[in-house]
Amino acid sequence: MKNTKIQFDLISQIQNVLHPAGIPFWLRGGWAVDFLLSRITREHSDIDLVVWKRHAVQLCGFFGQADFTFMRDTGVQYDFTKYGQEISVVFISQNGDELFVEGIPEWVWLSGALSLPPQELDGLFCHVLSPEQLLEEKAGYQRGTERPPRTKDLQSIKTLNQIIMS
Repeated sequence: MKNTKIQFDLISQIQNVLHPAGIPFWLRGGWAVDFLLSRITREHSDIDLVVWKRHAVQLCGFFGQADFTFMRDTGVQYDFTKYGQEISVVFISQNGDELFVEGIPEWVWLSGALSLPPQELDGLFCHVLSPEQLLEEKAGYQRGTERPPRTKDLQSIKTLNQIIMS
């Protein structure tokens, strides 16, 4: 699980870069599930983050100073790499109480999506999306892509339902 150690260290670096700059971020995807459980459940292919759109330019500057390499702008997210690992940053906006990602109107954001206190994993504390939001994201991915869920998605759905029910 060599990539796991590298990715965990990158999450710590991201925290050390963005927190002092006043740029909040939330983990999503598999790492968010791991932080919710306070344990690493599997190897991850990347690190998924959510950041306010108003911080996009600042984030790029701070990431550049910390040797993260900008890879691409997909229109809804920026992708970076460091140490051979991909970091995807989705940018959210807010209109009143409504959260949204410009360009993906079908992506539903629940009112409590960003409401959890920081979660701890091996001494590192990070904000994560709520389990309900992570579950909605899995459902939205299936609706949006019309692809059947992958094995890792099925496991995440099961785990998120268990977290919600506990």
